[in-house]
Amino acid sequence: MADELMQLRLGSWTAWAGDRSSWPVTTPGAAAVEWAIDVHREFFGDGLLGRMLDDGPPHPFVDPLRWPLSSVHAIVELLSRACALRVIPRDVGLAIAGSTTTADVNRRVTSDLHVLEVAGLAVRHGWSIDYEAALSTGRRPDLRLVLGNSDIRVEVTSSGPDRQRLAAEALSGSLVPALMMIGVQHEVEISGSAASSEVDGDDLARLVREVEAAASESAASGEVRTLAAHGVELSIRPGGSGLGSFDGPPLTGDMWPRLKNRLRTKAAQTEGAGAAWICVQDRSGLFQLTDLAGVDEHEQLRRLAENVSFALRDARHVAGVLLSTGVRIDAGEDDHDTILADDDGRLAGSRVLRRRLPGGRCRRTFVVRLRNGPAADDGPMHWFRREGSWLDWALAAAGLPTVESIFGSGQ
Repeated sequence: MADELMQLRLGSWTAWAGDRSSWPVTTPGAAAVEWAIDVHREFFGDGLLGRMLDDGPPHPFVDPLRWPLSSVHAIVELLSRACALRVIPRDVGLAIAGSTTTADVNRRVTSDLHVLEVAGLAVRHGWSIDYEAALSTGRRPDLRLVLGNSDIRVEVTSSGPDRQRLAAEALSGSLVPALMMIGVQHEVEISGSAASSEVDGDDLARLVREVEAAASESAASGEVRTLAAHGVELSIRPGGSGLGSFDGPPLTGDMWPRLKNRLRTKAAQTEGAGAAWICVQDRSGLFQLTDLAGVDEHEQLRRLAENVSFALRDARHVAGVLLSTGVRIDAGEDDHDTILADDDGRLAGSRVLRRRLPGGRCRRTFVVRLRNGPAADDGPMHWFRREGSWLDWALAAAGLPTVESIFGSGQ
C-alpha cells in the first residue's frame, strides 16, 4: 500500500488538485480549473484515484506533466481532458470513464485517455461518434466516426517499452537515487555502469550496503575505491558530492517487431470496416533509441511508411496509420509539415505534422497513408493538423475563457 500522505492526496479529485493558491493561473483561470475538477469527479468518481494507487504503476494521474497542478503543463492536461469529456457525446464520455472498473485499471485508463483525446479532436470537425460499436465480424474497434458519406473506424493504442527496457528503467530508478544519497552522505563521487538489469530484490539491497561500506572507506582513507558486484561496476572517489556518471544496462534488439505486431493486432480488430485508421502513441523510444535517431525527418517518415505499408499489406481496409511520438515540452517548436512527394509512389501524401500545443508543449505525428480515394477519408490527419488550436475551441464550447486568459502573461 502507498504511504498515508499519498493516500490522502489521492482520496478525491479535490485533494488531488491541491491548494488553489499553487495553481499558476489567473482568477478566471482558477474558476476554469475548478470546473475541470468537477468534470473529472462527475465522470470518473472520487474512488478511481485510490483504486489506481493500489494497482500496479504507472499511475496515469501521477505524472510530472499531469500532477501536481503547480505547472502550466499539468493544468493544460487537466483542462484538455475535461473539455474532451464535455464536447463528446455524454454517453460516449460515460462509457469511456465507466471502463475503469476493471482490475487492470491503470493500463485501461491510460489507453482510454488516448481514445478520449482522439474523440475530442474528431468532434470539432463535425464527426458523430459511437464508442466500441460492433462490426459485422463481431469486432469492436474503439471508435466509429461518421460524417456525411464517410464512415470510418478508429483503433487507438500505444506502443510502450519492452520488458528489457522496463527492467533497465526499474534498475536505474532504484539504484541511481541510492547511489546519489550515499555519495552526498559520505562526500564522495560515485560513477559506474551496469552490464545487465537482472539485479533486484535481495541482491540490490546487498549491493547498496556494499557501496555504502566502500564509500565510508573511501571517505576515511582519501583513496579511490572500486567495486564490482552483481553486474555493476563502480568507482568511488573521495571529495565528491554525489553521483558522477552512471550508464544503465545496454539495450539490444530491434524495436520494430513489437510495433509491427501491435499494428497487425489492431488491423485485425478493425476487420469488416469499410475504412479504418490506427492511431498509435509511441512510448517505446523508437525514434530516440534506434538508427532512426540518426537520420532527418523525411528519411524517418520514408522508412516508417515503408515498414508500415509492408506490415499491413494484407489489411486492405486500413486507410492509414498515425504514429505520435507523444507530447513533449518545447515552447520554441515551429509548426510545419514534412511530406513524401509523388516520387515516393503510393505512399505519397504521408507526412510528419509538427504542432505547437498550449502550455509550451509540442507533438510530432507521423501520418502514413495506405489508401487513396473516397473510402480512405483523411479525417484523422486533419484533426491532428489543427490540434494546436483545439483547446481554445473546446474551452469556448464549454463557455470558458481562452488559454491566454487562463494563464495570463505567464504562459
